[in-house]
Amino acid sequence: MAQRQDPVFAKSVAAQVDYSDYVSTNAASQGNLNQATDAPDEYQLNPLDDLENVNDFDTWLDDVYRVLRQKGLWRFIDSSIPRPPRDSPLADRWVKISRDVQIWMYQSVAKDINRMVTSRNFRIEFADEYIENLKNVLNVTGYNAMNKDCVTWWSLRRSQYTSAVDYVNSFRDTVTKISKRVEINPILLRQVLLHEIRDDNPTMVASKHSSFDEKYAKATDFNI
Repeated sequence: MAQRQDPVFAKSVAAQVDYSDYVSTNAASQGNLNQATDAPDEYQLNPLDDLENVNDFDTWLDDVYRVLRQKGLWRFIDSSIPRPPRDSPLADRWVKISRDVQIWMYQSVAKDINRMVTSRNFRIEFADEYIENLKNVLNVTGYNAMNKDCVTWWSLRRSQYTSAVDYVNSFRDTVTKISKRVEINPILLRQVLLHEIRDDNPTMVASKHSSFDEKYAKATDFNI
């Protein structure tokens, strides 16, 4: 999530002093950097663009980081930075802000994606927990993306397209995408495709069915 410096700006006089990891001198004197270090007393988090498509997760996460960085709250989603100790003067502030950030992110994520997160039955009360669970669901398991791809394919209908060619091209592209995640029996794919284009070229479809009838003589040949 960390951003690189513009190469032109990097050559400027201003860039000679790097503030990207700046910690206030007051906080630095106290030592032990934690998620609540330099957290502001007041902040406002405006609604994010909703994360509805799993393929947009990286863009959504970049937006989250950018906003939190501007607000001085980005450390709350970084699990590599320790939380303040429970007996720390910052503990109460950390609990409040972390919950606020978690709710802010949660409300911008589609319900079906959040259901995937909550179904794992891991704690997501605080911002760092929630973002790590979200990463695991979308980037590691890939289940939700596969589920959406399968539903998209199964929902394709010839009536949605102006021509059979457009439908077949979309069908093929969707199957190609799905095949990267899951294997679908080729006979099932073929039968669905023929069924949808049966009115466009009934002679060809009938011929295909006839040839398949000869090829697959026994029920066990289908293996669906």
